[in-house]
Amino acid sequence: MPATWMVLVILLWVVVVLLAVTVLGLIRRLGRLERVGFTGGSIDAAFIGSGPEVGSPLPPAPAYEKFSAAAAAADRDPSKRVLLFVGDSCGACHKLAEDFEDASVKARLLDALRDAALILVTDTDDADVFASLPASGVLAAREELTAGWGVPGTPFAVAIDEHGLVRGSSFTSTTAALCEVAATLA
Repeated sequence: MPATWMVLVILLWVVVVLLAVTVLGLIRRLGRLERVGFTGGSIDAAFIGSGPEVGSPLPPAPAYEKFSAAAAAADRDPSKRVLLFVGDSCGACHKLAEDFEDASVKARLLDALRDAALILVTDTDDADVFASLPASGVLAAREELTAGWGVPGTPFAVAIDEHGLVRGSSFTSTTAALCEVAATLA
């Protein structure tokens, strides 16, 4: 009988140690979510990356290159762009769109954009939900660009200068944050 009790006590301690390690791992993951400012989308999206590196050229992406070529052919292609990644299931994205229903907020963004275009990058061609945003175009290739450029979630903005270099990128759950990213092109 004493040997049986000894085995049970050892097994109990093994279970306690495993639970402690699991709890520590979960606490660490939660801390990382808070540090990256996770605002929506899937939890794994917070661990993809922090977006394209500032000062670097954009990684190749066929959907973006096709979009750029079509815009240039239509002669409506400003050399500077702010790509705003939004999702239909993203609550922060909808809140951001609602904020732009205010004319003064929209004017502040247009002032920050100056001669740059705001391009919505969505997962659908139907971007009517985001109609209040002063966007010059809609690019329905969010999945491809998110994975290829390491965009961690939505809403996220990437400012691209006339040379195709990234000038700024950030989560943009507020209108001020979006204006800040747009201002990096000045």
